[in-house]
Amino acid sequence: MTNLIALDISAQMLRYGRQLAEKQQLNNITFSHAPWSSLADQYQVADVVFANMFGVPRDVLAMGQLSQLAKKSVVLGQFTARRSQLDQQISQAIALRSEPSVYTDQINQQRKLSLQALGQRFATKTFQFQTTESVAKALLLADLADRIKPDQTTALQRQLNAMYQKKPILLDRIDYTYELIFWQPN
Repeated sequence: MTNLIALDISAQMLRYGRQLAEKQQLNNITFSHAPWSSLADQYQVADVVFANMFGVPRDVLAMGQLSQLAKKSVVLGQFTARRSQLDQQISQAIALRSEPSVYTDQINQQRKLSLQALGQRFATKTFQFQTTESVAKALLLADLADRIKPDQTTALQRQLNAMYQKKPILLDRIDYTYELIFWQPN
């Protein structure tokens, strides 16, 4: 059986991971509450290093340190785009500020440039998928609060009232783009 190390700076994500592991009766996972940099001076601690939504390693030094952790391969996953149908509908009526987003391809572009600078060959794979989420009006209002000007609050509330009418929730179709960058360390 393969042993896994789950490393995260979020205690909440580690609790969630433990719950999932217990539910699936997986006992080969070690959970560690620490930043990835706690491993930076180690060499070949794992056959495969997989990091998801991991914004930190972008520069040449960090990408080199990440590469040295893996014996066989490194895989980095990052959401690079997100489009919400409800956001689009609302922004037709009210000018929304750009979403402060972790959904950007800038992180992966920096990673690719760093890997090239290291002379590291890599490949990429992009996935696109849709999901549907139930969204309560209060949650959407809170989510959009930092994307409107103070004088737009009333207009946003009117727009949401018109959209929701007497419905407790709306379904939001969200389109995601997810990209993997993977390589075998030199």
